[in-house]
Parts: sequence; structure tokens; C-alpha cells
Amino acid sequence: MVKRPLYEFHLKNKAEFKIYGDWEMVSKYHEFEKEYWAIRNDIALMDVSGVAKVRIAGEGATDYLDYICTGNILSLSEGKSIYTAICGDNGTIIALVHVLKDADDYLIFTDPEKRRTLLDWLNGHRQDRVEIKDISEEFSCISINGPKATEIPKTAISEDILGLPYLGFEHYKIDDIDCILYRCGLSGEYEYKFLLLPDKTLRVWEKIIEVGKDFNLLCCGLDSLEIPMLEMRSVNQQKDLLPDTTLLRAGLHWMVNFRKERFIGKDAIFKEKQAKPIQKLTMFTSESERIQRNNKLYIEEENVGFVIHSGYSPKLKRTIGCAYIKREYAYSGIDFEIEVQPNIREILHTISAPLFLTKTVTGIKEEENQ
Repeated sequence: MVKRPLYEFHLKNKAEFKIYGDWEMVSKYHEFEKEYWAIRNDIALMDVSGVAKVRIAGEGATDYLDYICTGNILSLSEGKSIYTAICGDNGTIIALVHVLKDADDYLIFTDPEKRRTLLDWLNGHRQDRVEIKDISEEFSCISINGPKATEIPKTAISEDILGLPYLGFEHYKIDDIDCILYRCGLSGEYEYKFLLLPDKTLRVWEKIIEVGKDFNLLCCGLDSLEIPMLEMRSVNQQKDLLPDTTLLRAGLHWMVNFRKERFIGKDAIFKEKQAKPIQKLTMFTSESERIQRNNKLYIEEENVGFVIHSGYSPKLKRTIGCAYIKREYAYSGIDFEIEVQPNIREILHTISAPLFLTKTVTGIKEEENQ
């Protein structure tokens, strides 16, 4: 079990911890709704140092990653990234990954729980002239998330960061400390990740807290991201995917470059695309507070699916979630009965995603239209 440089800070400030993969990390600082509204209205500051980090280098790195990943790695230029997938030969999802092109090397980020799986897969498919190195413990990672998140790097680094595009990154300095600033996000809000050396992490963390005082910044735990991600239908690798889940079944067809000549899983993915997946991951809302994972869905007496993930949305004031539903019924606007207990059924309603437009998204659209 790995503890990071901010562990003593979190302990002193009464954070609660959970195990994520190999890491003991902060699950919460405050009550859920307080942290939720920090993400939706202001800025949530999180220690995400447990993110799995792998460096891929060597003359064959680009071709290797293009074969390993379903997305178009060949199109990446320096300072850009792609959110894509690594699949097995049968099209099932091994890991969802961020691939960043940094000069002649690549950085791969994924969830802490996927670290071992990812490394085993990469090394198991290693090619000549490719170097694979796990750097998860060599760098810390801090995340800020929320509609006001741009104010932190703008103040602590430079107003130049306003030109940093989504899925773009740059090497910057915070005071005299080197870091990589990566703009990403799965919550529908601005998110920036700071990648830096462990012995510099506390100074940067405290600097961000100081700058964030004017913007209602709140220290938060990783669990606070679950519902914001669910509201946007950003796939949660730990909650939404099963061992036999394919990209098409999870609705992640946009992660596939169907024009690529070859990549692992291509034949299986193309075959499923032609036959159409037997189930699709579909969003729903419900007034019921009793919905749980694996609850069965019915139309009349036909079992047509099951709940995979659900939770309460403070913004929508109702239960939201996603379910695997037979393809012929996997459309928005359909009412299903759900068996919350034996012989007890309630109603859920399928809906398109995202479930609403965030302040960040509407603000970006307004800027683009000016």
C-alpha cells in the first residue's frame, strides 16, 4: 500500500481514506453534497497521485501505441493527448486511458485500480524498440475541478493557460517548481491536473489553497467525482464496466478509429458493429430511492436488462444511473419496471445524456459565439 507526500496533510485535516488499487487515498473531506457543489459551482481540489502513470519511449513507441490503442495515436502532435481504450482480442475493455505525447515519449494515465492490469497488458504485448516504464510512484498529481478552476493556474502560473485546449498539456513553472499542466475532465467542468515531483507537492498544494481562497476552493475526496461523472455519462471503469464489456456495448464507439488498418481487438469490434451489440449501456432517472446494482429491468414480464450503477443527483434531486439493456429497448424515453425487491417493482425512465448542460459547457459555447 502506497502513501503519498500529502498523506500527513490529509491526516491532519481529518480526511477519510480508502484503498484505490495500491494506494491509500482521500475518499472524502466533507459531506458528499458539499463536495458535489464545489465541483458544480466553484473549485474542488483533489490529491489524485494514485493515478497510474506509464512512460512509453523508444523508436517504435508510436507504432506500438497505435497498435495497442483503438484511437488514432499517429495523429497526436506534441502537447496533445487522446482519451482512448486498450482492448483485448475479443473487443473487451482492458483499460480506458489518456495518452499524452511529450516530445519523443508518451505518457499514459489510467485509474489506480487499472495499474497492474495495464502494465501486464503493455508488457505482454511489448515490441522491439519500445521501452515501458511504470512511473506511478515517481510523480505526484493534483487535480482541480469546477467552473472556476481556470482561475488557479491563471493566477499561479500565467494567463497564457487560457489558451490551453481541452486534452492539451504544457510544461510550466509554479514559482520555481516544474510541473506538467494537463487540461482534461469527465465531469462536464474545467479540470486541470498538475504532474510534479513528490518532494514539491506540498508547496504546490498549499499554493493552490492560498490562491483558491478567493474562489471558494474546497479540498475534496475522490468519491465526489462519481455523481458528476455519472450525470455526464462519463464511463466509470470501476462502476460501469464488467469483464465482458466491449466498447460498443458501453457506448464508446467514438473511441475507435475505424479507418485504422490494425489494432488489437479490431476484428471483434468490427464483427460486433455489423451484428450490433446485444446490450447497450443506457442512462435513466427514477424517483425511487431503492435502486441498487443488479436490480432487474422489465417490460411487462420480460427481463430486458439490469442496473449497473446508480446514485443520487443533488442537482436533479432524484436517482440517476445506467443500465445494460437489450439493444431493441435501449432508447431514451422508455419507462421500465425495476425489481427493487422480490415481487416489488418501481419505475425508471431512460433518458439521453448528458443529463444537463453545465455552466462550464454553456459558458464555452457563449464564448465561441461571440
